[in-house]
Amino acid sequence: MTAAERRGWVIVASLFSALFFIVGSNDTFGIFVTPLAREFGWSRAQVSLLFTGESLALGVSAPLVGWLLDRIDARWVISGGALLSGCCYWAAASVHSFIPMLAIFLLVGVGLAAAAFLSSASATAPS
Repeated sequence: MTAAERRGWVIVASLFSALFFIVGSNDTFGIFVTPLAREFGWSRAQVSLLFTGESLALGVSAPLVGWLLDRIDARWVISGGALLSGCCYWAAASVHSFIPMLAIFLLVGVGLAAAAFLSSASATAPS
């Protein structure tokens, strides 16, 4: 195996690990519906709207992420998306009302679009 092939497999392993934690942690949202509803006094529909908004923001922002990937190296898009998502999760820890939490989850969706699916596919596709 050449040095370039080893470097490629390191990139694939890194992206796999990142997607495992990003998507894996995001897909556990259902576990938190009841505790969030109980803690904040929100309805289950409101709590579910957080995840729905995040998913919609991810889908709507995908064309923008694709446009960025055509112009900027994927590592910068991934880093920016991860930073945005991380900052939003950190901010969500201090929010106690629904509208700011919804806005944060919308931004998390944009960050996930940039950090996860499209960017990883772009980084691993042969050039």
